[in-house]
Amino acid sequence: MSQEAPQTVIDTDELPPTQYLILEVLAARARTSETLWTFPARLRSHIEQLADIGLIGWKAGVAPRTVMAWLTDAGKAATMSPPYVSPDAEWSVRWPGGRVMSPNFTEAGARRRAEEMGLEAVWRPVGPWQTAPIEVPA
Repeated sequence: MSQEAPQTVIDTDELPPTQYLILEVLAARARTSETLWTFPARLRSHIEQLADIGLIGWKAGVAPRTVMAWLTDAGKAATMSPPYVSPDAEWSVRWPGGRVMSPNFTEAGARRRAEEMGLEAVWRPVGPWQTAPIEVPA
């Protein structure tokens, strides 16, 4: 049985300023449900260095002279606190038959409301480009 080496968390405060800011941009975008972001190609060497230490992934951008980058799991661990919840999901209460009522509950609010009604609290994704419909049982 192989044993995995413990994963070390990189102290982002020790990174050069440009690399630190690239990580902060990607973390800010991740908090708003953007999985990747486009940077000017002149930052490619900084982006490659971040990729070499496993904090980000990258590829050539769609627009000329750009690169696209995203946080890896290690990058998320280094830049975001563990209890962070992305706004692209929410707690709701599910009625029998799968319909959902009153979106935008906190977890505690959804669980309390579901318990009061004998229903199920559910976590459901909602993209930033759409709103969650409020469905009322028939």
